[in-house]
Amino acid sequence: MFTNWGVRARVMLAAVLPMLVLAVIMTTVFTALRLADLNDTLGARGRALARQIAATSELATFAGDRGALRQIASAATGMDDVLAVRIFDRNGTLLAASGETDAAAIMPTVLPSASQLPDRALLRFAEPIRPPAIEIEDGLPLVASAAAGTDGAPQQGAVMVDLSLKPLHKRRLQLLLTGAGSMLIVLLGSVLLAARMSRGVSGPIRAVADVVLRIGHGQLHERAT
Repeated sequence: MFTNWGVRARVMLAAVLPMLVLAVIMTTVFTALRLADLNDTLGARGRALARQIAATSELATFAGDRGALRQIASAATGMDDVLAVRIFDRNGTLLAASGETDAAAIMPTVLPSASQLPDRALLRFAEPIRPPAIEIEDGLPLVASAAAGTDGAPQQGAVMVDLSLKPLHKRRLQLLLTGAGSMLIVLLGSVLLAARMSRGVSGPIRAVADVVLRIGHGQLHERAT
């Protein structure tokens, strides 16, 4: 394949190929790391938001105050990327919901949990609601209050939060386009640099070849300069 290539083409290939390979590797690694960071950031945000709503809903769930729970859910859905918030009691009964609710959504059996629903472009987080801690000021702590608010305490409900994946997909597309644009810029710069280098290498060789050709045609006075 390369046997018919001239000196200039081979010099250009030798200059362009390493730069292009390096650009592809660096762009791929950078883009993969940034995409992983975006996924981790969204996951951490969803878990933190679900925990915050669960902690805020403790007393209202314990008292069965549906009005307060609806206010909490409505306030949460006003945040960016939050599609829906649902609050369940310990039996899985829906107490409050706000946003783009899904009638088929039920309280997960394993808490906490995080799941992705590609068909709906959302990420769903669920956190348990623990009983509120009851402080006793007479110096005689109750057994129930000692266990309240800990991971071993029985849950009195759950919070389910749906985050939209559309901003994440948009950011991913921007990163991919930025990476592709960077590789094109590097490729263009490499071609221009290789063309300049090839002229410096192939020019003298071509001049010597022309002198040899003229000498072969009988012009013995020709000299290579």
